[in-house]
Amino acid sequence: MKFENVDEVKAKMSKVDKSLGLMLWESEEDKNVSIVIDGENELKAHECVLKRRSSKFSKILNVKPEPGTPSDVKAKIVIENKSFDTVKEAIMHCYDIQNSDTLTSENAANILVFAEEYEIQDLKENMEEFCIENLSVSNACLFANSSITAKSEKLKRECLKFLSNCMKTSTAVKDISELNPDFKETLFLQSFVTVVEN
Repeated sequence: MKFENVDEVKAKMSKVDKSLGLMLWESEEDKNVSIVIDGENELKAHECVLKRRSSKFSKILNVKPEPGTPSDVKAKIVIENKSFDTVKEAIMHCYDIQNSDTLTSENAANILVFAEEYEIQDLKENMEEFCIENLSVSNACLFANSSITAKSEKLKRECLKFLSNCMKTSTAVKDISELNPDFKETLFLQSFVTVVEN
């Protein structure tokens, strides 16, 4: 059997009003993990989502419950010394949802550190890019300090270049006295480095 002059037919995709991530986030009934922030606030999430997006959450949630624990008890993760907004932004990122239309420099730095601590690599990369794109005299020291805590070499290099340029041009920088001592030393020593050609 042979077909000739077969017309191409365009496939029509159905319109999706909500992403799967948003539908899961809005559905409370299937959430089986409770995240308690500083003993006050609580978020609920799906174990499968957290485990796929964060290797640290995966390790935490793979711990076997103590013998005698009822099977209907939900997993509980306690997070200390983090703001509710930081944790919520990171957890919503796990669902591919951007919660905030705008971020303050402090929020971005906090989310970067959280992403490193909880091993959410794509969120860490996003926050590194955000910090680099928004680097200014008002946040360079904050971002430099956060780059050390978050083990972000890329952000650290960009902050070092930026602050070095500020030194050369005698530009005032907010919170320069708050700069990490090791970072200060590196910045100071870098200002005296010259290239020697033989």
